[in-house]
Amino acid sequence: PPRWARHLTLPCFAAIVLLMVVGPSATDVNYLRVCVPVTAVLTTGMLAGLEHDPVFGKLLGWSPLRRIGVISYGLYLYHQLIFNLLDYHVHARRPVEVVLDVVVAIAVAEISYRFYESPIRSRGRRFRRASPSNVVAH
Repeated sequence: PPRWARHLTLPCFAAIVLLMVVGPSATDVNYLRVCVPVTAVLTTGMLAGLEHDPVFGKLLGWSPLRRIGVISYGLYLYHQLIFNLLDYHVHARRPVEVVLDVVVAIAVAEISYRFYESPIRSRGRRFRRASPSNVVAH
């Protein structure tokens, strides 16, 4: 990306955060029509600028954000279910709802990582796969 792209990083990031807070709910029909494509374009702009933006790169190296990267698979798996359940059962104002959604999703993903994903990953190599040579037919 060209050097001028570094000026896209912060505005695109701010626009993504703003869209999360004031944009339509995930159950709103405009979420898929508007928010997803706009977020994709803004994310592309943000990523294009990261190569030439050392300040924002250091921010992304911050340990709480790195932890989000570690638990990101759980966030991916559980976020939509959590967002929809909370949207249906908790009738809070939009900014409060977003904060609650994010906090609960991070907590569930962290619990999943610690008690489900991590133990499986650490034991994964100890299990042998069944092969024709070690399976005995009766």
